[in-house]
Amino acid sequence: AGESELRAALASLDRAAGADSLDAARAAAALGRNLNAQERHTEALALSERAYAALAERLGHGDREAVRALLAECQALRFSDRSAEAARRIASARTALAATPHVNPVTRALLEVESAQVELHLRHPAEALAAAETALASLGAILGPASAARSDALQARALARMQAGDFDGARADLDAAVAVLRAIDPDHPRLASVLIDLALVFEHRGRIDEGIALRREVLAT
Repeated sequence: AGESELRAALASLDRAAGADSLDAARAAAALGRNLNAQERHTEALALSERAYAALAERLGHGDREAVRALLAECQALRFSDRSAEAARRIASARTALAATPHVNPVTRALLEVESAQVELHLRHPAEALAAAETALASLGAILGPASAARSDALQARALARMQAGDFDGARADLDAAVAVLRAIDPDHPRLASVLIDLALVFEHRGRIDEGIALRREVLAT
C-alpha cells in the first residue's frame, strides 16, 4: 500500500478502535516504514515510536512485530544523525529481550544487524563487528545459507571490517553476501547495495577499473 492508503487506514482505525489499539499500532508501523523508505525520517520516527510502544505493551518486547517497529525507529534516528540515541534504545531492547523467553533467533539477529549499522554510524568498528557476528551466529543456528537476513549480517560485518582497515575480510564477506542474494534471486533488490560496497573495497585496494565496472553493473540494472 502507498502512503495515502496507509494514512487513510490509520485514521480510520484511530477513529474506530482508538489510537492504542493493536490494529492502529500495526498501521502506524507500516506507515513509519513507508516514510523511512521515502527518507522522511522525522515523520517515520514519531509513527514508529508510537507503534513500538503499543506493540511491545500488547505483544511483548520480544515479539517480531514489536522489534520490527523498533528497528524502523532506530533507522529513523540513525538517518537523522541521532545514532547515539539509537544505540541507547537498542541497549534497552537487548535488556528486555534477555528477560523474555522464547524470542525467535531471527528477531534477535535482526536487532543485532541494526545495532551493527548504528555502531558503524558512530565509527565504532569493533562494536559493529561484534554485533554482526552475533547476528550471523543466531542465523546460522536456524536458517540455511541462502537467506536475505544472512546477507544483511554479512554486509554489516564487511562494513565493520572496512572501517577497521581489513579490506580482505570485507571482500570475503561481500562476495558471500552477493552469492547469498543471487541464490535467492539473480535480480535481488538488495544486490545493488552490496555491489556498491564491493566496488568501494576494490577502489580502496587500488583496483579502480574493477570498482568502476561494478558501479556500471549496478547502474545498468
